[in-house]
Amino acid sequence: MTMARPRQGTVKAQLSPHLTGARVQGSGLCRTGIRAPYNDRTMLEVRVIGELDIRLDGMTGELPPSRRVRALLGWLALHPGRHSRSRLAGLFWPDVPETSARASLRSAIWALRSALGPDFAGYLITDRDTVTLAGGDLRVDLHEVRRLIGRDQPGPALAMCRGDLLQ
Repeated sequence: MTMARPRQGTVKAQLSPHLTGARVQGSGLCRTGIRAPYNDRTMLEVRVIGELDIRLDGMTGELPPSRRVRALLGWLALHPGRHSRSRLAGLFWPDVPETSARASLRSAIWALRSALGPDFAGYLITDRDTVTLAGGDLRVDLHEVRRLIGRDQPGPALAMCRGDLLQ
């Protein structure tokens, strides 16, 4: 018998509802030749200002088709550090039993790795209990904007703003 979990805050309350309009095209990577102003040495770049976008070494990653999987990627990018699988499962699948929510989380992690390829796998660090999006050369545009504002450089910070958060 599965006991009901207390309802936790949902992702909808934490992420912009505009993520549902994200453009999705197949899978894999394609060369764009466009780099962010701060990305000359960056290996992985996640853009959450405007439409969710990911770049690996200057190549645009095509996001998985699932809105929840894209939302998971955006959430992990915005919240650095290790996160409990139980907490993530509760945030993204609040209306299902915990075992089902954790299974859905496992599937979402697999979908992220599959869609974005083997180069991305080194940044998505998982173990039995936690999930982390990390790496020494991981850059998230929102964090970079905050850093620039903290250094009193509003011009370059504004130049990075391409729209609303997770538009």
